[in-house]
Amino acid sequence: MSKLRLNKQGLIALLLAGTMTVSGLIFLLQKDDTPEVTIENGIGYTDINPLYNWNVNPEDFVLLDIGDHNSVETHFQDKKMKMCNEQDISLGVIISSDASDEASIYDDVEYVKSIVRDYDVDFPVYLNIDSIVTNDDLNNEMKTKLIKDFLEKCSANNIYVGIHGTDTNLCRVKQYCNITGYDALVVKEKETIDYDGPYNVYQELDGTLVAKENIAEVINKKDLNDSKGFASDGSYTISSESELTDVALRYGMSVNEILEFNGMKKKDIVENTVLRIPSLIDTTVPKGDVTYEQLSTPIRGCDMSYAQGTDIKWEVMPDYFDFLILRSNIGLTEDDCFATNAKQAALANIPMGAYCYNSFSSDDFDSSEEFIKKQEQQADYTISVLKNKKVEFPVYLDVEGKVDSTTYKKEDVQAMLDVWVNKMTTSGYIPGLYCNQSTFRYLQSCVDYDLSERLEIWVAGGVKYSSTEGDCSKHNHVDIENVSANEVMDSLSVKAPIVQYTNIAKVTTTENGEKTVVAGDSRDHLDINYSTVDYSSQEYTSDAKNTFDIKDFDRIDGELWLYGLLGAGAVVGGTVIAANIIGAKKRKQTPKVKSKR
Repeated sequence: MSKLRLNKQGLIALLLAGTMTVSGLIFLLQKDDTPEVTIENGIGYTDINPLYNWNVNPEDFVLLDIGDHNSVETHFQDKKMKMCNEQDISLGVIISSDASDEASIYDDVEYVKSIVRDYDVDFPVYLNIDSIVTNDDLNNEMKTKLIKDFLEKCSANNIYVGIHGTDTNLCRVKQYCNITGYDALVVKEKETIDYDGPYNVYQELDGTLVAKENIAEVINKKDLNDSKGFASDGSYTISSESELTDVALRYGMSVNEILEFNGMKKKDIVENTVLRIPSLIDTTVPKGDVTYEQLSTPIRGCDMSYAQGTDIKWEVMPDYFDFLILRSNIGLTEDDCFATNAKQAALANIPMGAYCYNSFSSDDFDSSEEFIKKQEQQADYTISVLKNKKVEFPVYLDVEGKVDSTTYKKEDVQAMLDVWVNKMTTSGYIPGLYCNQSTFRYLQSCVDYDLSERLEIWVAGGVKYSSTEGDCSKHNHVDIENVSANEVMDSLSVKAPIVQYTNIAKVTTTENGEKTVVAGDSRDHLDINYSTVDYSSQEYTSDAKNTFDIKDFDRIDGELWLYGLLGAGAVVGGTVIAANIIGAKKRKQTPKVKSKR
């Protein structure tokens, strides 16, 4: 009987042969009859073989579950994503988060940004909400907070983001968390789908992914999922008077969450320490002196609130408007449409500002102290509503209604504006003021400085403006194509960077050969503005603005796993073979001992 001989090359060949055999079996098991579709990227897969690709075609898409920032292993995900890019296969990712606090969910966002930076992700980024919804340790408020934090932060970074989960859990999120408007990937649990929110992808009972439209076209057309659209986190510099508790309360996080996200302990917090605030988007707001360039040709925008409703043709909004100013709140109540409008503005890549309708005047209170306290609460509430929103234009205090010495005492006006300027500036926003021309003149008379030096001014008025109260839909609407921006701005006695020149514009677009209104839900109108400043593209005279790098997480590269697997196989295989050889030698050399009877 000949001895067993196996050299290194033979061992490697044997291991590779075994790998190919197992992979072949896996391929045969994965291969199934998928339904035929007529659209590009109509059929998808939840996996792709990291060694070869026999079952996914360039016209298909792949949605990989890449775990979260805490995942130790990648299961070849890096290699799979690289393979999708090399073979021109549309790629999306699913984040399966086990977050139970805000620091963790924001680290998941950082992980997503690192993936989008390193790979071409032209399908959505989905948050798997199943583990969050079914986490018995989280109450409904915390579940809602975590899911919204992830979705809104990704949207603010120009990432096409959605939610993924079972039909039952998606229905729960819509009903109990009131999270609507985000694209979903529905995992079917029966033949019919109960979830009535928007969704473009669903998973059949047999595991097949089906897309109702080619989402890659939407993402590419809008320049989404591009690291060039990432926004830097906000920051807070600790002063001698700073209380960490106040910082945490201001930005809606706990002290421990802020410390954990920054990788710090309380003893590390000293004067001039810069804390990264992940719930605050810091995009264009300067930390030092800035000079706003005056545009030779004004840009056109519109302001929107609940009054325009939800029937907005967002796909054509970029054709008409260069910026938006959205009502964020009225007093201590969020505008019904703000969250949806802010998300859609981000998806449409239209820079936005915001405004707070001031609900409180001096005559509402017995003392100036009470009035100023309410102004502080209103400003703080505005900041909380703007959390995780990408705000590039100023945030305005909207002062309307009867404005004179009976409603706003002179000493109260200066204190009110001081509160607004200080709160917005320290939170990273450009402070602004909105009013009509007569109100501006009164407010200016109440302060001892030029209002335009401390606030960006936005005034209503001009030759096309209608101040008529009531249903604007009954007025003769203004055709925006027939308005001269310079004519409007020259007609004002109060000069301002932004002018709201009409509140009765009816904007129409051609659709299937017929004209339809762009905003048609309630009043069929939009408030139109011109601006001589593009706040979203400024050159700063100060370099004091803090920017932060995308976090890096310790993860094992897929190729290392491949080599590790082969190495482990070689060790195991070699051990087994060596054991057999040694065992054979021992059996041959050791004489048998006859048992005694």
